[in-house]
Amino acid sequence: MQVIPNEIYTLKETEEILKLSRSTILRLIKKSELKTVKIGRQHRILGREILKMVRYIEN
Repeated sequence: MQVIPNEIYTLKETEEILKLSRSTILRLIKKSELKTVKIGRQHRILGREILKMVRYIEN
């Protein structure tokens, strides 16, 4: 799956892209390692934040 920097992704899509569990994604959000925008009770993640996380995991 190609990640577009200005696209908005759901938590589920982010899980699939990063191949991490929901609890791991939520832990990264809580530790401010993955920035999100919260709309109501739902998190939305910009593609550029996912790309930053991929670069972080690779290093």
